[in-house]
Amino acid sequence: MNILIVGGNGFIGRYLAESLLAFGQNVSIIDIADKPKNLKLNSKAAYYKIDAISRECSEVFEIGQFDIVYFLIGNSERKNWLESGKDISPLLNILDLCCEYKVKKFIYISTSYLYTYEAMSHEMLYKTHPRFFLHCAFKKSCETYCNMYKDVYGLNMLIVRVPPVYGPGLNSFGEGSIILDIIDAFQHHTYREVWSIFKDIELIYISDVTRILTTTALASNFTGNYKIKGELLDISYIMRKAKGIFTKNNIKVNYKFESKMKYPLDKNVINRLEDNTSFSEGFAKTYEWYKNRNLKKRLFADKLYGVSGKIKFVWKKYKAWIEATIFSFLVTEFMKYTGFNYDIGIVLVMIIGLTYGINAALYTGILCLLLHYLPFSDSILPELMNLNTLERVLAYFSIALISGYKKSVEIKENKIKKVTHIELEELFKTVQADLVNTRKSASLLTEQLKTYEYSYSTIYNAVKKLNENRNRIMQVLPEVIIELTGFKEVKLETRNDLSKYEPGLEYDLVKNSFEKNEVFFNTQMKSSIRVIVPVFNKKSNKVDSLIVIRNVPFEKMNVNVESQMHFIYNLVTDFYNI
Repeated sequence: MNILIVGGNGFIGRYLAESLLAFGQNVSIIDIADKPKNLKLNSKAAYYKIDAISRECSEVFEIGQFDIVYFLIGNSERKNWLESGKDISPLLNILDLCCEYKVKKFIYISTSYLYTYEAMSHEMLYKTHPRFFLHCAFKKSCETYCNMYKDVYGLNMLIVRVPPVYGPGLNSFGEGSIILDIIDAFQHHTYREVWSIFKDIELIYISDVTRILTTTALASNFTGNYKIKGELLDISYIMRKAKGIFTKNNIKVNYKFESKMKYPLDKNVINRLEDNTSFSEGFAKTYEWYKNRNLKKRLFADKLYGVSGKIKFVWKKYKAWIEATIFSFLVTEFMKYTGFNYDIGIVLVMIIGLTYGINAALYTGILCLLLHYLPFSDSILPELMNLNTLERVLAYFSIALISGYKKSVEIKENKIKKVTHIELEELFKTVQADLVNTRKSASLLTEQLKTYEYSYSTIYNAVKKLNENRNRIMQVLPEVIIELTGFKEVKLETRNDLSKYEPGLEYDLVKNSFEKNEVFFNTQMKSSIRVIVPVFNKKSNKVDSLIVIRNVPFEKMNVNVESQMHFIYNLVTDFYNI
């Protein structure tokens, strides 16, 4: 039989072509992509690099006189989803040609996700995961057109809804790409996250699905709408299988929908063959392919990117010292050969100080002095004791201190801010996720602080390792809270600031907060003060300062914010009393 595969250069198309050739069929392929060099069927299958919407397709149909046509175009790798409707044009063109040249059977490969799409609210699907919604809507539209051609023009039609497919050759855009994402995440040496649409997934191995598509196409009694039955698996089960191979790293799975997929009744379901591939076996084969595919890349990349990675690391860590060394050498040589005095050196020290701080500026000054006297001679000591030399040393030293002080303070504050921001953000996410999932009250969450012992201890230890003055960290903390919460007015106030308040409600609130070691959370009173977090000193048994948050809209004063502020209080109290 003469068989055409439209979109035959894709993941399923290549396997399907090989399967049909194994059954002794004449196979032709239409695809817009270049003919792959490693395609096993190069010498056996006719390959046409044309667009499925072009007029050249008519010539292919005329030459091929096809009995069966597979249509595999239109998977989930389209980048511009707003233009997904344009992808129906190739399908309509091929359907018209099938009717014109009297093709015996047209097979459209659809997706089993349509059962979930049909059962769930379209508005909710679109708002939560528009990519998934538009992919399913496109597939549904294609099925509608196929059924119309069957009813109106009498085209012999077979629509097969296929579950997500995985196996060697899997790309990162297909429906089964969650397998590749998990392998890729575990393969890396850092913590990674993987997104899954639902908490479960129905999977089928690539060789199993191609055998079924081959046998159903060649069987004349298979027409209408069918679904291939895959292996129904929880994502947690897939993760356990992956951890059996990758023991070092951990990854986290996030879900677009906190629910499971919808599945049809047993009507018109094609069961897998008896000798099908189990998920354990299929996952192992996919991983072996992944490992071999990346082996050659890694052999070259390890040499190229390994060196460049080390260079980047060294540059990032020692950028200030490298630049200071290079410019010190250039400036010193320039002064030697032009006869300029050390004014240019002073300018260089000042620039380095303003950019990288005191340490780099002092290093630049010392290096300029040493390079000026190179090569050393027997008369070096008298030269060093010269008044001009001492004047130069004092000039370099004073300029380094003056220009670099502000930058050094800024670098330290940024370091504190970065650490506290990263760790607090993770803690805030944990609190928010638990609020959403368990609907606990803020007070109950506060009592159950041990629930977050890991996140809590992580930030505590990370901040503690900075070995910085605790007052400096307290001063940076309001800025971090502003970045994380979006609140615009967060200030650290001491007892001296109490004199700035006029008698009234706000004065009483602040005064009471200095007397009570409690978090104040305002949801009703007409005051600009919304939250007050005390910084309690256990040695003096007094509140030393307050983190005051103002002018937050009342609608934002929710349980999540209350929980976050309670955890800020616990963190600040423990850290402040180290």
